[in-house]
Order: sequence, then structure tokens, then C-alpha cells
Amino acid sequence: MRPWLACALLLAAPAAGQDAPPAHADFWSAIALADRRVPCTEGTVEHRAAVARLSAFDRELGELRERDAVAPARRQLHLLLQSPCFRFGFESARIPWPDSVPALQDWFARGGGSWLSSYLELPRLGVVPDLHPHVVLPPDPRPTLQPGSVGHPHALDRWLCPASDAACGASTRGWVARAEHAIRQHTQAARADDSWLFADDRTRQRPADVSAACVEQARDDGGGYAAFRACLEDARPVQALVPIAGFRVPDRGWLLVSGRRGHYEFCDEVAAYDLATGQALVDASCSALALEPDGTVDRDRTNMRRRHDVRSGRVSVEHLREAAWMLLFRSQFVEGQEGSASFPLPAELRREWATERGPSGFTTTLYGAGFSTAQTSLTWMLVPPEGDAIAGDLTWPSSPQGAEDHAVQLLTVAERGLVRGCRGGRPPAALPDRHVVVDEFVDGDDIDRLQRDLTSAHQAWMALAPCR
Repeated sequence: MRPWLACALLLAAPAAGQDAPPAHADFWSAIALADRRVPCTEGTVEHRAAVARLSAFDRELGELRERDAVAPARRQLHLLLQSPCFRFGFESARIPWPDSVPALQDWFARGGGSWLSSYLELPRLGVVPDLHPHVVLPPDPRPTLQPGSVGHPHALDRWLCPASDAACGASTRGWVARAEHAIRQHTQAARADDSWLFADDRTRQRPADVSAACVEQARDDGGGYAAFRACLEDARPVQALVPIAGFRVPDRGWLLVSGRRGHYEFCDEVAAYDLATGQALVDASCSALALEPDGTVDRDRTNMRRRHDVRSGRVSVEHLREAAWMLLFRSQFVEGQEGSASFPLPAELRREWATERGPSGFTTTLYGAGFSTAQTSLTWMLVPPEGDAIAGDLTWPSSPQGAEDHAVQLLTVAERGLVRGCRGGRPPAALPDRHVVVDEFVDGDDIDRLQRDLTSAHQAWMALAPCR
């Protein structure tokens, strides 16, 4: 049995018994529902009470400390949703279920508060004086990562800060901000791309265009506002959400990367990077596909064209460590709506919902999910000085998934900064004889191939001139 197989874990696997939101029907079954649900009328006793209740919740939420238990505050949020005026929140199938006080505060600040306020008064948006009421869709909570908590492999704990140490993650806050910006830009570019064959027109249009398309669909379906709202839910902007956490810098160990880069012209390459010093070792076997007239590959001629490039040197440790951090944690990003999303409410629709037509079966549109034959899959492994190693895969040279694509670009930046020089120290010759935590796309063959590549490269690296 391979040592790494003894404790292989799925990075994306849910933890048993993990706190999870109730089903939509179960959540709303605690309150009596009228035959038709309509918003509260401004100026009524119920409306004034709802305004005061939301203001009190906002104030109390701001007074909570990061380490306070989230269950009481979450319960207050749910009682608020089930109270008069806010019961129209029934129209959203996504019941907010933050897993920590910081996650709840973050959700409220990113648009949860705006969503709740929209049940008291719809925001009027547009260009003055042409303002129109808009329907608001809530953001999704971000997950919280802390050492020892459930929901993620404990092998990642060494790079997570305890909640009690506020200064711990200061060095990586810029990385988090850069990841959020890159993923947001990637998502916006995907929504604007009209080259993907299966793209839904609604994913590429302005909110007003989305509303127009959805009201036309609702008219065709005869579903009124309920069908319109369900259509908006399907067209909402979704992207990878960075977890709420304090991250330590991965500054020790080896980052190993192996696989084919390129298609018609390619390099089979294995690289080893020292996270402590920035030492870089690369062994590349490059060629170009020799094609027959029928398009098939002549493997013998392709291999005859191979040329080897063995090099050593240094890369920026800052760039290298940021890339390693993104590789480690990108599997912990969840897909969701980053902020509130607002869409114009057409004048022809009355905002009401028949409760027997609950919001079931909502789907989420996937943006930019394309594939190119020029893409290849790389296997990477981070081997710390002690403890479990972690392995995963990476789509090269770009990915349709925002978080993975950011990891690709960070690794590219680090690798392109290589300055050739002497070999410092002894390069790794074999994978660690200890547990390896793997993601769901990496199997035993990938790890075995990485081991073979590393063994072969070690001989070439040892032949390089050492530093004196």
C-alpha cells in the first residue's frame, strides 16, 4: 500500500454533522402563511414595528465580538425574517446561515442588510430623475475557517490563525484582497464574454436587460411575479467566495509541480520550489507534436524532437508563497453571490407571491464554464518540513473557474521571475513517506507520476553546478 493512501482525504468533502440550514419548507413552516404574500404597507403599525426591529438587530449585531457564539445572533436573524413585513423573504430559497459572528456581520454588510431593508421599501435606482423600484437579491454567507473547526482538512490548520490572534494574518490580508479582486474581474469578464456557445443571454446583460428577459419569460409561463423572481435567482451573479479567516504565510517546505504545459508545442516539466529561500529547480522535456495527414500523432517522431532544459536559480519568495497559499486554500472557496444584486421591477408586475408556489428547484447559472484542448492538468504537492503533505491539480494555462485561474496566474508570475543561477542545497529526490491529503481530482496514478518525474529530475538537478 502506498503510504499516502493511508490517509487520503477529500478537500471538498463536507464534514459529518456540520451545521447546515434547514430546508426552505421547514424554515417557514413555523409561521402561518396567508393565501397570498404581499409586502407591508408603509406607515402601518406593522411597518413601523419592522423598521424598529431591523434597526435594533443592526445595532446589536455591531456590538457582537468575533469570538461570540453565532447561534443566538443567527436565531435573532431568523426570528426577524419570520416576523411581519419580513416574511416576504419567503421568496428567496437561500436561507442565510452564517457559521460565525464575523460571517454574519460580513453577510449583513455585503448586502444582507440591504436585502432586509428592501422588504420595508424597495430601493429606487437609476439615473436621476428616471428612478425605478428594484428587487434585491441577498448575498451568500462566506464560510469561516479556524484551526480545529469542522468543514476543512485539519492538515490546513498549520496555515490558519487562531481567532484570539488578531495580528496573525496581517501579512496575508493583501493576498486575500488581491484574490477577491481577481475573482470578481474573472466573473465579470465571463459574464461579458459572448464567445461561449452555451452562454445564457441573461448572464451577459445589464440588470435592466435581465429584468426585461425575465418578465418576458414570466409572461410566457403565466407565473407572474413568482416566475419573474425565480428567473432573477437563476441569473444572479455567482462567483467563488474567499473564506473568512486569518491566514499564515506558507514559508517552509517544498512546492512541487509536475505535468505537461502546452499542446501542439509542449514541455513535460517537473519543478521544485523552496518556500523558505525561493530556490527553483526545473527539469523540462520539450517537443512539438508530429502530426500525420489524418491528424493522428506520430509518437516516435514527436519523441525524437525532444530537447531537455534543466535549470536552477531563484524566484521571488513573496510571489511563490502567495501562489502556494492560493493552491492550498482554493478548494475551500465556495460558490455564491458576493454582494446584493438589484434588478428593476417592471411596472406590469405586482409584487406578490402565492404561497403554494414556493421557491423550489432554483438553479444557479455557471459562468464561463468552458474548455479548450490547449488546457492541461498539472499535479502539485506542498511538502512541509513535518506533518501531512497536501496535493491537488491545476488546469493550465488558464481556468474557467475564478479561484483556480487566480492560482494559475500567481504561479505563472512566480515562475516567470526565475533568475538562473547555481544550485543551492540538495534537491528533493522522493515524495515524503507520510500521509498526503489530496483533493477529489487527484488519484494514485497522479501521485505515482509525480514520484517518477521527481526521481528522474533529481539526477539531472544533482548534475547542475552547486553554489560555493
